[in-house]
Amino acid sequence: MFLISSLTKFLHGGYVTVLIAGFIGVIMFIWYFGNKVRDQHEETNAYVRLDEYTDMLTDLSHDDDYPTYATNLVYMAKVKYNKFIKREILYSILDKRPKRARAYWFVTVNVTNEPFTAKYAVNTYGTKNVINVQFYLGFKKQTSVNVYLRQIVHDLIADGTIEAQPQEYTTSPGREVGDFSFVIVNDVVSPLTKLQGYEKWIVQARVWLQNLSSNPATWFGLEYADTVVERVPFILGKTKRPHIKRVAPKDYSNLKKED
Repeated sequence: MFLISSLTKFLHGGYVTVLIAGFIGVIMFIWYFGNKVRDQHEETNAYVRLDEYTDMLTDLSHDDDYPTYATNLVYMAKVKYNKFIKREILYSILDKRPKRARAYWFVTVNVTNEPFTAKYAVNTYGTKNVINVQFYLGFKKQTSVNVYLRQIVHDLIADGTIEAQPQEYTTSPGREVGDFSFVIVNDVVSPLTKLQGYEKWIVQARVWLQNLSSNPATWFGLEYADTVVERVPFILGKTKRPHIKRVAPKDYSNLKKED
């Protein structure tokens, strides 16, 4: 009876509430099932253990053959179970163009149910230059990663967890903390993705919504920091790598004549 009596208000403005609720429901549906489809089809090697790459990162940090990219290279990347990280993050550091830094930071922001929580935990995996930082911030707390991270660097230098970063050229004599460069990796759906129909649509919609949302640099409080956004394509579903056949130069000339 309540439903029937409420339906009389539908044409008198009630449809606005229904449209708003439906719009929010569609967004929640795409977000939830888009993640579910992606997790179902993502390759098993999409995540790697961060602690298995600490030696390589340490060697790169001390390799004078490469120019220094930044004193502190910070990746805003979720580290799962305190050790698993997306392969594309390490690919960005090691494979695209080796990025040498004195310290590599992998920062995860966890939003808590308590409104004003402001805590952090650190795991260095027994090194002095590979640091996994887990922020625990309340939902009403400003996400000022840049400010918090500078305090953390001071804390870790003070207790000897990491080495000091004295700056020879500075306007602040006695400065112990070096420069920061922040990297945010955004996903894009690769054309090689072989999903079909509903699954492909919902994954594309999920990524579109993610990239449509507020600028991640602004959300992390990095709008005035040195921030780079890298776009990395990901492939879902079983795919075959494209293959091209090599021909001799004389065969090439024949092909041109045929064209």
